[in-house]
Amino acid sequence: MGIKLAYLFDQPLPLRAAECEQLINTISALSKIDYDITLFIPGDRTKPAPTLQELQSFYRVDGNFRVEAIYSVFPAQRLIEKTVHPLMCSTLLRKKLRGFDLVYTRNIPSIFASLAAGVPCLYDTYRPWPAQYYHALVPMFRAFFKHPKFMGIALHSEYARQSYIDFGMPEDKLLTAHNGFNPDLFKPVLSQSEAKAKAGIESEQPLALYAGRMDPEKGIGSLIDLAEQTPECNFIFIGSHGHGPLEERMDKLPNVQYTGWVSPDELTQFYYAADILMLPLTTLMYKKNGNTVLPIKLYSYFAAGRAIFAASAPDVTELLKDGENARLVPQGDAEAAIEKFHELVHSQELRDHLAEGARISSMSLTWDARAELLDGFIRRRLEAISK
Repeated sequence: MGIKLAYLFDQPLPLRAAECEQLINTISALSKIDYDITLFIPGDRTKPAPTLQELQSFYRVDGNFRVEAIYSVFPAQRLIEKTVHPLMCSTLLRKKLRGFDLVYTRNIPSIFASLAAGVPCLYDTYRPWPAQYYHALVPMFRAFFKHPKFMGIALHSEYARQSYIDFGMPEDKLLTAHNGFNPDLFKPVLSQSEAKAKAGIESEQPLALYAGRMDPEKGIGSLIDLAEQTPECNFIFIGSHGHGPLEERMDKLPNVQYTGWVSPDELTQFYYAADILMLPLTTLMYKKNGNTVLPIKLYSYFAAGRAIFAASAPDVTELLKDGENARLVPQGDAEAAIEKFHELVHSQELRDHLAEGARISSMSLTWDARAELLDGFIRRRLEAISK
């Protein structure tokens, strides 16, 4: 039976942001398994609304869905956009939303909008909200779960799911659905020599790579520490957006290169050219508020089939297993990080073993696999609501 799904999103598209890529890949994959989807996005009066074909081309997806722009407060200050847009949708779309089987959203005000319209609502998030803002959000989520039309939450990690369970939220309404990767972005598969030639990398030394936002609170300094202590390894950092303290440190190291954002095709070449793909070994944001750090780039790391080097954060260890598909070190243990990283740099055999483990792990981490999980959950919850 086909399911009519309305997705309420609170950002104009297209954008190269993790939440935007996650949204588009999720609904594209769902559309392939008998979902009739309409994506409602904010209309930006400064430019035309994107067409489906433009979104398919930008995000390299082939699923079919409708795109409708709702004009409200955009462009405006981000907090205003996130709050006012979905609440306006509840007014402008109230009648239209009642023609859908469910509303799917990443935005909390959109939950209010859909429930006010009397439409079942599924919330999707990576955040362990109860652990972060207990007094403000636990009563609100308890109220959501008591509402007969609230379907539940799809969490990006078991770590986040457990935070809701710990505060008494019903387990049967909480789904762990890890994100994924798009296999089409990794075709054709390149050998390391082919990838290095395409990326213009001539050195034969081992190559370690990080791709993602390069902000100090992301813990990038911990990776620069590795570069300082490992001159026999080359490092590439992708994602610089200025010339701040991190870039000043990297400028002093002859074995380090950095660049801004690159196209998806170029990024894939860099992945295939690397020997080691790195995640930050500590993050200030994680220490400050306990936020889950399972990043969307990790799924691309798996897809590339390369050795992964990371810290053993609570959510990351759901997917990364030390000695199987990654080399993990305790968070904040700089001495252990240097020792284990040197071991990885000097052992081709270990890198090959971990790379094969990553490739095997990737087989169950596609967007299509996530859509199958979501589909089963959605159908179970819709059936329960209808009783």
